[in-house]
Amino acid sequence: MRNTADLEQAGSAVRAHPSRLLATLAIALGAHGLDLLSLWVLFLAFRQEIGVGALVAGYAIGVLFWIVSITPQGIGVVEGVMALVFVSLGVPAPQATVIALAFRALTFWLPLGIGALTLRRLAHGPAQSAVLSDEWKVHALALLVALMGGINVISAVTPSLPSRVESLRRLFPLVVRHGSHLAAALAGFALLLIADRLWRRKRLAWGLAIATLLASAVAHMIKGLDYEEAALALILVIPLLASRSLFHARSDPPSVWRGLATLLAAFGFTLVYGTAGFYLLDHHFQVTYALGPAVRQTVILFTQFYDPGLEPTTRFSRYFADSIYLVALVTTGYSLLMLLSPVLVRRPASADARRRASAIVEAHGRSSLARMTLFDDKAYYFSPGGSMVAYVAKGRAALALGDPIGPPDNVEATVQGFQRMCSGNDWVPVFYQVLPDHLDVYQRAGFARLCVGQEAAIDLASFSLEGRERKDFRSAVNRLGRLGYRAEVQAPPIPTALLSELRQVSDE
Repeated sequence: MRNTADLEQAGSAVRAHPSRLLATLAIALGAHGLDLLSLWVLFLAFRQEIGVGALVAGYAIGVLFWIVSITPQGIGVVEGVMALVFVSLGVPAPQATVIALAFRALTFWLPLGIGALTLRRLAHGPAQSAVLSDEWKVHALALLVALMGGINVISAVTPSLPSRVESLRRLFPLVVRHGSHLAAALAGFALLLIADRLWRRKRLAWGLAIATLLASAVAHMIKGLDYEEAALALILVIPLLASRSLFHARSDPPSVWRGLATLLAAFGFTLVYGTAGFYLLDHHFQVTYALGPAVRQTVILFTQFYDPGLEPTTRFSRYFADSIYLVALVTTGYSLLMLLSPVLVRRPASADARRRASAIVEAHGRSSLARMTLFDDKAYYFSPGGSMVAYVAKGRAALALGDPIGPPDNVEATVQGFQRMCSGNDWVPVFYQVLPDHLDVYQRAGFARLCVGQEAAIDLASFSLEGRERKDFRSAVNRLGRLGYRAEVQAPPIPTALLSELRQVSDE
């Protein structure tokens, strides 16, 4: 009965608005046509021939199992069925599997991720939506750079088209083309490393990504006239250049210099090591190296990763040549990580900063954590409005102790300023043991809150020693009174003499 009622309603809607039915059908057919075109392009990208009938059959079976599958959106089922159908129609199993997975990534997983990010953005207010919009752009660019890195690696291990290679033989020797394959693979590996730092808005990673994409475009053209991959790399440079302002996180200056020094030291060591080896061990190679050619051979191995004319005749000579590759790869990778390290706090706060923090705490400190913000391990962020945040930086986290201390009307501006400082240093800001007074401020700033416990508190306005349940407290207070003790409330600033007495009691 329910199905019948649904069909009647659908029929009524069609009779009332037939043009809308035609528009819906046109959009649906267009979507399926776009999916078929994407699938056909994937077959071309993997250099696999397929007929129109086989293409439509594999796609249709995939859609059918997407509809009837018991898993959500046919996850796992659609990919497996499409691969099986293509294999049964003559497509090799490895290519069929990769094409099916890539097709689902383009038509399901990528739109799902974009939809999740969009939904998250719509769930926030206008101000927070603007922040999330920039965050979405940064993350999208980082993912595209990582995807380009994967394409580089796949392209480097895939044979070039013979017709294109024939055109290159007159321009570049074989060793140069082989070196370009390795250069494309290394550029892909570098892009995968850089993508993580782009996600964190690193300015240096932004520059390295552009340089690596340009270098990989050249490598793709030299290794086999792969203009498709080269065009993708060059196209990706355009949004990176347009989004320069979004990448503002600094790297750690001492780590940058350490990485550059390591690279220079490794180059100097390898230059001496390789030159001496090629010059003294020339009987292990078919080429006799004089001093000049030995230097040139070493530089080429270290910087360009190919070996023109290098013909080792013994196992030791091959080991020697490979050791130069190993030194180049390890030191380059280490230097890249050092160049992209987050800022580290290596020195304690200065005496002036501690005096300034102490004055703010004495004037505005209200919580039990205020005194702890003056401990020696703390660094400080000072806002223009006269507030202070005490924090400790460990790795990528900047852990602030308690709420900002300062004028109550300056809390939100201080939280936002601390966020900007952390973003510029590639840190993740965290506020620990905040009071409930300003939870709305943190929420507007994009923080997630987590209750890990509560501090014991007594409502002094309603507290009383009267009653049977307070008998023990009452007796203790009366006994202390008879001994001459009294209770006082001291509002800040606390006199220096009183603090000295309290310090002595605390120390004892």
